[in-house]
Order: sequence, then C-alpha cells, then structure tokens
Amino acid sequence: FTHLVDYDVVKLNPVREIRRPELDRSEGKTLAFSRQEARKILDKPDPNTLLGLRDRAILSVGFQAGFRREEIANLQVDSLHRNRGLDALWVKRKRKRNRQSVTINPLTASRIREYLDAAGHGDDLSGPLFRPVRNNGRGIADLRRTLHPDAIDRILRKCAKRALGVTTGYSAHSMRTTFATTALENAANIEEVQYAMGHADVSTTKLYDRRGHTPEKAAAFFATY
Repeated sequence: FTHLVDYDVVKLNPVREIRRPELDRSEGKTLAFSRQEARKILDKPDPNTLLGLRDRAILSVGFQAGFRREEIANLQVDSLHRNRGLDALWVKRKRKRNRQSVTINPLTASRIREYLDAAGHGDDLSGPLFRPVRNNGRGIADLRRTLHPDAIDRILRKCAKRALGVTTGYSAHSMRTTFATTALENAANIEEVQYAMGHADVSTTKLYDRRGHTPEKAAAFFATY
C-alpha cells in the first residue's frame, strides 16, 4: 500500500496504523533429525531392489548435500560430474537461471552410481536422474518421467516411519535442516554451507542452524522427583 500511495494509485494507506506481528527470525521452524536418526533413515531402504537403491540415493542427496526437494526431483543424469577431481552435482537453484556445481559427499556419489547401474539409464544424459519405479524394482513405468517433488516428501516420511517410528512433523525440508546443522557441528565453514544450500544471504543459512537447540540437555530431564 505504501508503494501504491507513492505512485498516486491510492490516496492513503489503510493499514498504516496496523503493527506487524513479531517474527522470530533467529531460527527456522523446520524440525531436524539427530545424526543417529539420519544414519538410520539413510540405511533403511533395501539395497537389493531398484526402489531401495533409488531411495537411498535420494535420501543421501537430501541429508548429505542439503538440496531442496524440487532440486532433487529436477536433477538430470548429466548432473553428476567431476569438478577439480571431486564428485559434484549440477543443481538448478530456485529463482536462478544457470546451474551451479556443488561438490558432494563420496557416499552420495557412490549411491547415485549404484542406482544408475541398476536402473540402466546412465547414458540418457539429458533425462531425469531419479525416476518412478514400478513393481518394486522389476520395471520402469516411464523411462523419462521426472519424480514429483511430493514424492521426495513421501520417501523421507516412509523411511523415517520405518527407521524411527516417526509418523508426523517431518518433511523433506528436515533433511536440509539436518544437513546444515550437522555440517556446522563438524566444523564446516558457514559460507561453504551457504554455497551448498544455494542461499543468497548467510542470514538465511543461519535459520537452518539447530546447534543452539540441545533437547538432550532440556531442563525437564533435571526435574526429577
């Protein structure tokens, strides 16, 4: 409304006297997993099926690269490459025109290659990397069909339920929060975490940092009667 007043579209700002609600911008609201929980989720998919190999690779990109669910879904086969002798992924960032090369964990690269070897579309360089699987790995529904981002949420929730018994409160974005917190706990430079997550401002990266929240030291555990 202020903008409209400035350009003489309207004569006055009808919400000028209304106070904005206070927002806590020191920490985001997305729940994170502990390192032990993340390890259990990463190991939950069955590596003996194509579906399991795909889901293991997807979870590794989420937990160990910190990509958004849309970024994971939109990866192409040629996204996996080598940059200065290290495995990396080309990722198309939100509101960005060009792809960005992000170095990835060796385990992530290994899991992607295992999936591609089993899926058989490693030579389809311009095709989607992660694709729907039919009949638990015994066939492919559509060789060039991209996963919907909602599928990434379903994979995370399915594996979290099987590994931890968790049924609500978590989403694919929880992998991103867990990535940032774990990397920073292990002494990663926050600017490198910012780059990996594709944030324009480091203040956004700080919202994903859960190091200040240590539930295992909660006061409730000391209120023993």
